[in-house]
Amino acid sequence: MRLVSATDVADPRLAPYTGLREREVLKSGRFVCEGKFILERLLRQKRFRPVSALITPDRLEPLRPILAIARPDFEVYVADQTIMNAIAGHDVHRGVLACAETGDLALGSADLCGFLDNTNHIAIVSGVANGENLGAIIRNAAGLGMDGLIVDARSIHPLSRRAIRVSMGTVFTLPWLRVEDPGVALAETKRAGFALYGLTPSGGTVIDAVRFADKSAVLFGEEAHGLSAGALDATLPLAIPMARDVDSLNVAATSAIVFHAMRAQRADH
Repeated sequence: MRLVSATDVADPRLAPYTGLREREVLKSGRFVCEGKFILERLLRQKRFRPVSALITPDRLEPLRPILAIARPDFEVYVADQTIMNAIAGHDVHRGVLACAETGDLALGSADLCGFLDNTNHIAIVSGVANGENLGAIIRNAAGLGMDGLIVDARSIHPLSRRAIRVSMGTVFTLPWLRVEDPGVALAETKRAGFALYGLTPSGGTVIDAVRFADKSAVLFGEEAHGLSAGALDATLPLAIPMARDVDSLNVAATSAIVFHAMRAQRADH
């Protein structure tokens, strides 16, 4: 770890933190996350290479035990709150930002096949544009025993700051892939022997009545329009019974119910 005093907003070394925008992930091959707990999870994981942190002076001392596990070439830029806010383009209330390399996220058919070969219970997310929803789905999947996640390109990127924050850093450790064409992912998943289930308020089978297969993939769609007709045609449509004329639950809440049901059934075997 190397400590560096950051006093110049225009310092090129601070470029990854400049004018942070949620949808600019991957443009520079790096992503930014925020907060003490997320920083610790980033430094402890192996998938993404941590590069640097930007920290206010009052946060430095409490973070030293965490920063001690960083690689020797990990740079810690120390900037007062005014400088940090000017760099980021907004108020950074937690006083902690960190940057890491995305690595090679390019996906070929062999990657998808390999991913499916090593999983039995996965979620497929299509068109979830809200980072809080995606982050919660990721956290639910990790905490409730899912093997992995496939996210399509219509969804917000799993490495967006909001998704990382709401996932509580589980996005660093839960296996996931991002695919351009959800139709290809569905076809490959079915070819790999997975039973496909789609969550929709109009589903003809209630979740309490289904017996999930040993290899199961559950599909979740966007808030406004849900899953496409093609996706529903490829799946067994499932519904969660609702009360008081409520149409459906938020997609993140729905995922928690489904993942819990799947885990409970596995425990019964």
